Amino acid sequence: MANWQMFTRAHCAVYRGTRGLIGANLIGIHMLLLTTRGRQTGRERTLPLAYVEHEDDFVIVASNGGSPTAPAWWLNLRAAETAQVQVGAERFTATWQKRCRASSAWNTGEGSRPRSRPTAGTASAPIVKFRSYC
Repeated sequence: MANWQMFTRAHCAVYRGTRGLIGANLIGIHMLLLTTRGRQTGRERTLPLAYVEHEDDFVIVASNGGSPTAPAWWLNLRAAETAQVQVGAERFTATWQKRCRASSAWNTGEGSRPRSRPTAGTASAPIVKFRSYC
């Protein structure tokens, strides 16, 4: 097993076990847990992912660390209508929406620089917005 897989499993276990008290903020980066169902295996897969908040949404970027291939969680998410998300102690079923380009809502005004727009290692990385499913 690769070191990153062991780290990911440990991160998820600590995050869940402490209800986000440990693991929700990784050296200043906000983290959430995303659980998707494998599109081929049907098994649940959970990963810690960095996010930013925009209005009432949680925004993540499917950049796969700048790789030209899409991350497996993104392929699994596309095959599903919903996903399980944990942010801190809060767990919920979420709907998602793909954004290929940054929304103008991320800008502070005409001609201004983006305020909190997420960036990706590749220009084609989808930006995914989650909203709590009520």
